[in-house]
This record gives sequence, structure tokens and C-alpha cells, in this order.
Amino acid sequence: MNGKNKSFNITKEFSFVLGHTLDEHQGKCKNAHGHNYRILVTVQSNELNNGMIIDFYDLSKIVQPVLEEFDHAFAINTNALDIFEKDLTDVLKKHNRKIIELPFRSTTENLSRYFFDRISNLLDCSSHQVLKVTVYETPTSFAEYGEKG
Repeated sequence: MNGKNKSFNITKEFSFVLGHTLDEHQGKCKNAHGHNYRILVTVQSNELNNGMIIDFYDLSKIVQPVLEEFDHAFAINTNALDIFEKDLTDVLKKHNRKIIELPFRSTTENLSRYFFDRISNLLDCSSHQVLKVTVYETPTSFAEYGEKG
């Protein structure tokens, strides 16, 4: 082993609560419901700075504000064709409830890509990068999005 193609990875776990509905879904998830999401953010680097990739605290300062936008909100797909979601949006806005408007269905797969892109843009550094973001919808169901290995 010569160390070629090797890198360091760190992962920090976060959590948030989010409600949503999946327009045009034929299963139970067409109904309004919510999840206690867990999100794992993995950062990669080929080198260390003072023995670390990035301080976990500094990573939290980047990620936590993004997740705060989602925590205890209801995700609205602004491109939904379902009249239920449009009516629900009107009711939530009328009663000044917290919503997060997204231009896509709030599936775990789409959320993992969204968080990967947002956090990657915020983690503007030449020495390390977001390798992947894993979003757990339930303790046993998750989606990952990131760099191919």
C-alpha cells in the first residue's frame, strides 16, 4: 500500500423534523405526514490541517443554519400538480405556519441531493469537499448523494 488514492473522511450527524406530502404518489405518503430525519454529512480531504480535515464545530456552523430552515416546517413542492398540496399551502400560509418551499418533491433522494449541493456551496474550501450526504427518513431507510467512489 503506497497511499495512492487514499483520503481522510469525517462524518457529522445532524437531525431535524419535517412534514410533507408526496403529490401524485399512490401509497400512504400521499397523505400529510412527517419524519424525524437524520442527516450524515461526510467531508473528504487528501490532507490534514493541524491534524484534522475541519473542526466538527465549524462544520456544524455551516450545516445547522441550512437544517434550521427545514426543522419543524412543512415542505411544499412549488411544482406540485396535486390540488391537495396547493390547498394545504394556502391553509399553512393563512395560519402563518412554517413552510419550506422547494421546486421538487421532498423525497429522501431529492433532499440528499439538495443538502449535498447547498452544503458543498457553503463549504468553499480548496483543501476539502463534501463527499456525500446521507438522509435517513426512518431508522432503516435512507438515501445518499455524493461523489462516486
